Order: sequence, then C-alpha cells, then structure tokens
Amino acid sequence: SDVCSSDLYWDKNIVATPVMGIECDRIIGICIRNGSMSSFIFNVYFPTSECDEFYNTIDELTILIDKYGESQLHEIIVMGDFNVSFGAEGGPRGKGASSPRGALVFDALCNRLIEPLVCVDMSNKGTGVQNTFHREGIGRSWIDHMFISAKSIPSVISCEIIDEDPLNVSDHLPLQLCLENRSGLNVRPTGISSSVVKNKRVKWHKMSDEEIETKYTAVIDQEFERLHMKYTNAEYCDIDVDIIVDSITNAI
Repeated sequence: SDVCSSDLYWDKNIVATPVMGIECDRIIGICIRNGSMSSFIFNVYFPTSECDEFYNTIDELTILIDKYGESQLHEIIVMGDFNVSFGAEGGPRGKGASSPRGALVFDALCNRLIEPLVCVDMSNKGTGVQNTFHREGIGRSWIDHMFISAKSIPSVISCEIIDEDPLNVSDHLPLQLCLENRSGLNVRPTGISSSVVKNKRVKWHKMSDEEIETKYTAVIDQEFERLHMKYTNAEYCDIDVDIIVDSITNAI
C-alpha cells in the first residue's frame, strides 16, 4: 500500500480532545465542545487502490461515525483526501460517473449510516472551483472532500474550494467550511495567544511572468535600490548579510 499520513491542526485557543481508540492509521479525530453540542471531526486519507486497507478504512470510519454520531447532541465532520471520484452522485455540483471505489465510499457514508452524512463541497452549499487536485501531466480531479451530518446542514454557511495560489505549494487545493456562529465554543482563557507561521515558499510555475515581475522582481529591485542609496556614500560599506536577506524576505 501507499505511504499513509493523516494529520489534524487547530487553533491552540480551542479546547479539543483527541478521539482515542481509532484502529486505523489513516484516520485521526478530535472532539470540540460547543455549549451542549459536541463536534467530532475526523480527517481521513484513503488508499489509492482497492486493497484490504481501503476496506479497513471504510469499516473503521463507519464504526466511528455510528458510535459518535448517534446522539442528537453530536455532529460529525469528515474531511480529507478520499482518492476517489464521486461524480454526479456526490451532489448537484458533481459531474459524470463515480469511480467504483467512489461509489463504495459514498454509499458507506451517505446511505448505510444510522445518521447519514452529506458531501458539503458537492452540495448547493459548495462554492469555488470544481476540482481539488492538479498535477502536471496528470490533470485535475476532485478527490478532497468535506462531509457533515445531514442534521447539521442548516448550520452550514458555505464550503469553498479555494483556487490556485502561488503560496500553496501543495498539489491539492484547500477547502474551507464555514458554519454559523458557535457562541458556546470551548476556548482557552483570553491572554493566551496563538502564533501563526507563514509559509514563505512560492510555487513559481503557478504564476505568469508578468505576475512574478509585478509582485517580486520589481519589489526586490526597489528594495536593493534603497540599500544602494543608503550605503553608496558611506565611508565604510560592510553591509551585514542579514540586512540583505531581511530586505529580500520583506520584499517577498
């Protein structure tokens, strides 16, 4: 089977409890309290082929959803890389036929559960482009999805697939699920700040020459010109390398 990786990240100010006892390395889950409601969020990474691990992932995921989604005070959100095509079966935004593995996954999550799920990004709540994966020489496909409990659909504002951005170095596009205000969300006391790490890498092949010139080349040239003017008439011109590096970084 292919290499497995499944991760979940959340704002450190939100109190989240890991879901324990998951018997599949391809699934990870957390529980977030929102007043009397509990949201169980699972991230999944399905195999790329129909193998034993594929069926094991379906079985474990459906067990978890049935276990934690039965209560009316619990909602389920499942997201991740499903490595399948749902086609028109996935919802009104879908097109074409589902793949054989896609039909199996969709049937398991949307038809056979005690509390069925809805594929939000392919529903009428979905917005944005209609693909989530692009690799040169392979093409585009829609393999990353977000599912939510059918009972929670009224609280969904939107589920957007965010289009290509040079700062996104992944071959996958991000999905953003927006829900109605959860005023009872369990957060840590104020005063504990969370840090944001910005990805400085740029996927240059996603940009045109004109965009590179406008956003980077011209700005860096301007920054070097500023340095040149500052130090040209200096008696001692031993510029610290850190100054040059910082100037380029700030320009980018």
